[in-house]
Amino acid sequence: MNTSFFHPRIANGLLLCVSLLFIPLSTIAQGSTEDGEKLITTYFEQVWNQGNLDVIEQVTPPVFILHYFGKPDTASYDEHKAVITYWRGALPDYTLVLEDVLTEGNKVAARFSFTGTHKDTLLGIPPTGNTIRSTGMWMCNVENNLLQECWEEYDIQSIMSQLRTSASEN
Repeated sequence: MNTSFFHPRIANGLLLCVSLLFIPLSTIAQGSTEDGEKLITTYFEQVWNQGNLDVIEQVTPPVFILHYFGKPDTASYDEHKAVITYWRGALPDYTLVLEDVLTEGNKVAARFSFTGTHKDTLLGIPPTGNTIRSTGMWMCNVENNLLQECWEEYDIQSIMSQLRTSASEN
């Protein structure tokens, strides 16, 4: 006769659950604060500043989710690379500065500023040769050492205003 109160599989499961109670939640998340900071710093420095598009495949999944203008969108590696190429083509000296990077658990947030000289059509506006300056923020979920899903906010009104003002002056 089995005198054990629980079946061995149930007992093992309970032991696991009880042991998880004593592990900090940040340890359980699939991505540490250091991972998040390194990923977002690498992404902005290598991809945006240096134009190294191959890095996209090292820091994001094959289908990347980006929320912008209040809606989520997905991008394959090729689509993601096309967006970067478009912006860097219009602003070939594009320079992004990370002003702040904050992490907590599996989340990372970055506040940045950027500048670039308007040398090709951007957002439907022909090149003006003027320098564009703006700011933005990203917040991302880090899972499996990748930026899985990000929310982007940037000052599109300021960008459009600078482009329109520049275009009317030329």
